Amino acid sequence: GYLERNFRIEETVVVFEPSGPYSLPLAQLVSELSLKAYIVNPAQVRWFSKAMGKRRKADEIDVRVLYEFGRFLQSKGVEPVKVCGRLLRLQQLLSSWQHLKKLAQALRNHAEAIGFSRDRDAAFTGRLMEEASRLEEMAKEALEEAKGIVREDRELREGYEAVKTIPGIAERTALVLCWFFATHSGVNRKQIAALCGLDVRQDSSGSSVRSKARISKQGNAAVRAALYMPA
Repeated sequence: GYLERNFRIEETVVVFEPSGPYSLPLAQLVSELSLKAYIVNPAQVRWFSKAMGKRRKADEIDVRVLYEFGRFLQSKGVEPVKVCGRLLRLQQLLSSWQHLKKLAQALRNHAEAIGFSRDRDAAFTGRLMEEASRLEEMAKEALEEAKGIVREDRELREGYEAVKTIPGIAERTALVLCWFFATHSGVNRKQIAALCGLDVRQDSSGSSVRSKARISKQGNAAVRAALYMPA
């Protein structure tokens, strides 16, 4: 194809933002060609663009900013990751499971709220509850398929069992962490904390400005959510 004719595949690094369904075909292509990639935080790219003095947003500008951001990451010694089809599917399932759970809970809360109304429609409320149950069943199916992927892969299975030995970590949080660690293999503890957005941030300037230390929240929100309410 075009990439093989114009680039050295083994030296090619793709830089892209994980912008929902739009980035999925690209991630799948990167996986199929065994390319390395920087999957970057859109907020960080936006700040980087402002630092470069870009005042407007356009496709040609975005491409150049992503290219320069990739070069910046390389200059800092940040290693690109290998996008694995198996891990990509695991990520999709875990993301679907989390979203379906939220939707089901929101629907149940709504049904319970309107159930207190004097002129409530019991049949309609019942249908809302049925839909919430259907979403919960879909969430369970996504979770079971994710477990199947982990069981069938020796490295993932060993990582999953190792994570479960941590006090307070049960199977659901272990699945999220297993995927996250496998995706970012070879990084140290400080880098993992930063990738999760759990690194400490404190603003200071001279002797008059010294903010309270807090976590940066610039990393993976799904991992932070899993750690905040482990199950």
